[in-house]
Amino acid sequence: MKTWQKVVLGVVAISIIGTFMGEDVQPTKEQATVIEEKQSDVVEEMPVVETIKDATIGDTVDNGKYKITLNNMEGVENTYIFDILIENLTNEDVISSTMLSYSVSGDDGYQGEVDFFADVKGSLDGSVPAQGKLRGQIAFTMQEGSNPETLSINLDVFSNNPIKFKLN
Repeated sequence: MKTWQKVVLGVVAISIIGTFMGEDVQPTKEQATVIEEKQSDVVEEMPVVETIKDATIGDTVDNGKYKITLNNMEGVENTYIFDILIENLTNEDVISSTMLSYSVSGDDGYQGEVDFFADVKGSLDGSVPAQGKLRGQIAFTMQEGSNPETLSINLDVFSNNPIKFKLN
């Protein structure tokens, strides 16, 4: 290909690209109506979130996806057992994992460790069926002299918005 042909081809390519880049593409009225309908559907599907700032033992927190109730907390020496009810409000099963979903922080800043050998009723490890419930207990061992201050439950692995219960 000769130089002048390359130049002409380059100018044509730049003209075509410039034509498409310079256009301000607006949706048709039909497309705009569909977009507005889909946006309103999304707004209607967003759950109403009940916020309890200082949820504690006996309270139920509803975040729109789950209702979580902290039924009871019992402590013996440095081990604390939490009785929890999870209600899945979604149409999909959700995984509950004692290692990933639950944590307890102490009044001294230390985190409790899950005690797998404690005598508990039921397990919180497993699947919570769509529109179903799971009740079980989880035990944490705290540092000597540390008291549990906050129980955090996060069933959405990729979310940084756990449900928290104040314990003292």
